[in-house]
Amino acid sequence: MSNVFLPLTLLALLTQSDNQRGEEAARQERLQYMKDRAAEFTLLGEGGREPLKLKEESVLRWTNPERERGTWDGATFLWLDGQRPVAAISFGIRRPKDAVFREHTSLTQSPLICRKGDAAVWSPQTGGGAPRVMPAAPPPAQSAAGRLTQMRSLARRFSAACTYKENTS
Repeated sequence: MSNVFLPLTLLALLTQSDNQRGEEAARQERLQYMKDRAAEFTLLGEGGREPLKLKEESVLRWTNPERERGTWDGATFLWLDGQRPVAAISFGIRRPKDAVFREHTSLTQSPLICRKGDAAVWSPQTGGGAPRVMPAAPPPAQSAAGRLTQMRSLARRFSAACTYKENTS
């Protein structure tokens, strides 16, 4: 029995490994597709002269595999003004027909113009959260690790709740 079990076990492991490689390759192809779509857009900041830099790598890769008709792959990219993020563009691929959707978000109070070719596809006049000073926040740490620790500490000060309208009918 053990003579048969070992080859079958090895075959199952190799098949699983091949499937995982195939899934990872498909995931990387979808990411490249979303990168290519993001690169089709040009974002112009205040004044509309110089295009802002699109960060080549996604800052967030996400999925929602729980829902049969949900988004099963997505990525978010940032446009930068120097080191500061100015706007984000997110792409998602939804089931069941692999429909692609996109969303834009402004992270600045300044007007923006987003173009695809010659067409303006998004032009918020204002947006994003207004910068505010956090009470009792320390000055930013010198190191990236120190700033990350500070951000996590500050994030613990926030909370959220969902409220649903009651059905009155």
